[in-house]
Amino acid sequence: MNTIVSQTQVNLAGTFIDECQVANMLCQSVRTIQKWRVTGNGPGFYKLGRSVRYRLDEVLAWADARRKAHTSQSNHGPMILSKDTSSAGTKGPRHV
Repeated sequence: MNTIVSQTQVNLAGTFIDECQVANMLCQSVRTIQKWRVTGNGPGFYKLGRSVRYRLDEVLAWADARRKAHTSQSNHGPMILSKDTSSAGTKGPRHV
């Protein structure tokens, strides 16, 4: 199998970027990126000494995996509408 990969793609594949660059790419604050790092919700990162770095290709893949086709797609499971609202805390829809 012959695959043609541009030199730019090869050069950027292993490029490390800092949290400020990640925040700008994802339109988030640096603090949000830091919180994601603590909770494990964000892209994978590398700890190089005292520095935190992200690989550009991994950030792009992480973002691409969260692409939605329309606004009604959610990150949660299917919604179940609860008909019994007599129990505390079961009012309205809930995700399973």
